[in-house]
Amino acid sequence: MGFAELCFGSAMGILRSEVDVPHSTFVTAPQLIDTADDGTIIVGSGYVTSISTTCKCIDTASPSNIANVGTIPSTIASNMSSQVIGLGSYPAMVNYVTQNTSSIIIYTILTGTNVCTLTDPSQIGYPICITTAYDHRTASISITFMTDGTPASIAPKKADILSVGSTSDISWMYAAYVAILEGAQTSTMLPETFKGSINPLLWWTSSNMQSVNPALLSAGVETLFSILGRAGVQRSYSHTSTRCTESIIDTNSIVLRMSTAGFTIGIIFFALQMIMVILSFMGTIPWLLCKNPIYPGIRLVTDHVFFMVMTNSTLVALFGVNPTMDTPLIWTKFDFIVRVGEAIKTRDDPDLGHTIMDKPKFVTNFVKGKSYY
Repeated sequence: MGFAELCFGSAMGILRSEVDVPHSTFVTAPQLIDTADDGTIIVGSGYVTSISTTCKCIDTASPSNIANVGTIPSTIASNMSSQVIGLGSYPAMVNYVTQNTSSIIIYTILTGTNVCTLTDPSQIGYPICITTAYDHRTASISITFMTDGTPASIAPKKADILSVGSTSDISWMYAAYVAILEGAQTSTMLPETFKGSINPLLWWTSSNMQSVNPALLSAGVETLFSILGRAGVQRSYSHTSTRCTESIIDTNSIVLRMSTAGFTIGIIFFALQMIMVILSFMGTIPWLLCKNPIYPGIRLVTDHVFFMVMTNSTLVALFGVNPTMDTPLIWTKFDFIVRVGEAIKTRDDPDLGHTIMDKPKFVTNFVKGKSYY
């Protein structure tokens, strides 16, 4: 059992101690027998088991108090009472595991937790928890592994239930619990791993890993028996192995896929765009073949700065145009026919021409090969 299985409850299934669910769902996932990279996911067959726990306090660990909690035989209750009294305040758990046709019932008395306080200081109260494991089924499980790059650090990180199958024989789980607890009625020591801490099996019953929190007790015991259930399965179930093909996902690359409908729409839009481009190009052909170029005139109409320079000329000023006017207002002043072209005075210059907007008799056509100002 790897340390990550004690740190990451998600590796054991859906635990009530970590998520808001009415009970825990313990997952027996496929086990890795080879090396793996960080983030490796294995999909295979496994089991899911529902686990539910309720806890209460008893004022004394007498056989009658223990027997009255549930269906505990008097001889078993007497043995449990003797074990609890013998342990005193030492941290431990005393368990009795029983089963019926559809479930496993585990009675657990915790000692040394100081959870139950009594009005009579001479008496010692003990929490007793009833854990029921039921609805044991086959399932398809996806298990994610984590590692820092060394084989010794490989451990399960997250188990996901993909699908749930048929009911399985829960007596195998009963055998797993008996195997890991070393008997149907036993006591197990829970020593602290370092000074001032509680045993790792009780971490989920605590908010600080130093003392058991009564509010977290029942959910934490469900996690405790999920951990013991996995360890018991690993030690008691027969093992079979298989090989699987490794698929590596490159997280630094992105694969985009387009549906058939999207591809068709894209082709249609591309075709329309090409048609518009071709029509636009065809529209420029007359300009290219025209004897007299019209670009200088187009520049005069579209280039506001160039247009304002033209409005400062003497001829345009004669039309009553104020150069500070907005372009639309300037055009409204031209209530008679004007022509855009080359000034007659520069017609004989082979290299440089002057662009003007004036009465037609003062304007001539543009000529190819000349520069205009």
